[in-house]
Amino acid sequence: EKEVQSICDKYALDFVRTKEWYDGYIVDGVEIYNPYAIIALTKSKEYLSSWSGTASSKAIAELIEVNYEGLREDLARLISGQKLEFTVESKSSNALFNLNSKVSIFTCLIYLGYLGYDKEQGCIFIPNKDVRLEIEEVFLGTTVSDDNDIVKLSKKLFESLLNYDQKAVAGLIEQIHNSFASINGYNN
Repeated sequence: EKEVQSICDKYALDFVRTKEWYDGYIVDGVEIYNPYAIIALTKSKEYLSSWSGTASSKAIAELIEVNYEGLREDLARLISGQKLEFTVESKSSNALFNLNSKVSIFTCLIYLGYLGYDKEQGCIFIPNKDVRLEIEEVFLGTTVSDDNDIVKLSKKLFESLLNYDQKAVAGLIEQIHNSFASINGYNN
């Protein structure tokens, strides 16, 4: 933090505003700012999102639309400034590749820097204004139909299988395929 204060003084930047925009990460009790954002700020003198247009933004949008286990609602709470109780997934080495639950997605977002994690309080939060604005923009650009929640559809499919309801099974498989199968993955 002292280094950022010094940079703000050197480049005539508002330290309080810089802290609001780019601070929020804490590692072993040390406050960490987004270094890329601080460098960009010294060049442009504008408080801009350092996340806009990144590949991870698109990935987040896709995860929000799938809406695992109420992910969208929890993101809305985080955007509003709330902290959520959370325990980092223990299988963290696979967290970037097996995004099949809300816990694995939040763990991934912690690793990517979109979420902060307070180990002592056991909670996640959006660390600063830069990230909040990016997640909010992505969030508002997504749409989720409650009918297309993969968990709910999977439960309906399982129930239909147990009830030997062939028409329902066929319809649900088609709905799941049409809603969640990406054309981008074919023929790779």
